[in-house]
Amino acid sequence: MPSSFSSSRLVRLLSAWTHQEVGPAEHDLAQRLSPWLGVFDAVNLHAAHQTIKASGQEPGVAPTEDSARALVQALERLHQTLSQAIHERTSPAPAPKPARLSRFQSAHSPLAEEPELSWPVFKQRYQALQHLMDTRVNALRGQVRQALFGATPALRQLATLDVALGATLDARAEKLLPKVPSLLEKRFEQLRQAQASATESPPEGADPVSALLAAPAPPWQAGFRQDMQDVLLAELEVRLQPLVGLIEAFKNEVKSSP
Repeated sequence: MPSSFSSSRLVRLLSAWTHQEVGPAEHDLAQRLSPWLGVFDAVNLHAAHQTIKASGQEPGVAPTEDSARALVQALERLHQTLSQAIHERTSPAPAPKPARLSRFQSAHSPLAEEPELSWPVFKQRYQALQHLMDTRVNALRGQVRQALFGATPALRQLATLDVALGATLDARAEKLLPKVPSLLEKRFEQLRQAQASATESPPEGADPVSALLAAPAPPWQAGFRQDMQDVLLAELEVRLQPLVGLIEAFKNEVKSSP
């Protein structure tokens, strides 16, 4: 089950850019969930409660250390794969080495760097990574649930609860997470405008072409790429929280089994 967004690194990052304070995280589960659940959600959860009670009466198989280790390794591989994809899509592409530089161009001039990218390019990359995270995390979450369903009654009940709450809370997350790119766009414009304001015009009488070639590449997009990477990694943490909780419960059941 996902924890409250209000205590996540993702919310702290976005709040810092919008200058909004993050309230203290509630420790009571009912208080944290109440703003997320409506009347129909409560009815569905009540029906799920009956299923959870029934699933706890069926016999099961004690989980093993090997099965727990396999789940942990699957989570680690997923985290590594998605983190690598995020780093690759937020890092600048290596500049191609030109066969020949003109006399007006140097290896360190802006013309040798990756061209400045517009916001739609970054938005497309962000949304593609969100889709990748959603697909891969949900696939592993389904596998972990199946492992819990085939284990002890307590783990079967937990998996049933995760399905019931997931149907409600995941729908809420699906409405919130797509809004992250909109907040990131504001950060993009904020850094771009700050760079434009800080850029000094060339001295009067200076050759504009020479001034352009001598100027360093605009640093603001490098800062934005880092911000985008930080937000994506923070969003990955949020998406992985349910998996971490389920696998931790599985590991604890292994330790408590005779």
